[in-house]
Amino acid sequence: MGEVLRTDAVRPHALRRRTESADFVASHLQVDGDVRDCKAVERLSTAMLRLVFPDLARVDLDDFRRLCVEPARQARGMIRDQLRLRDPEYQAPPLAVEGVV
Repeated sequence: MGEVLRTDAVRPHALRRRTESADFVASHLQVDGDVRDCKAVERLSTAMLRLVFPDLARVDLDDFRRLCVEPARQARGMIRDQLRLRDPEYQAPPLAVEGVV
């Protein structure tokens, strides 16, 4: 009985090791800007992709852009705005998502 419980407790962590979503985002998203901003948009897009499209075979690129990339870009933009208010060093140009290919 203890074996079953230990096995079940480990399974949720297996989702963290799956890279299909991150690979999909890396191959379909082009972000131009600061490395930190690019990485943040990619990670947020990956997280939203996992939530909205658990089956990657059914991903429509227009929906991916609308439901995953744009909210991720907006979230990173809000963080940049808050950083800019706190420190003038963060007067970076706007984050540009070049496209979903």
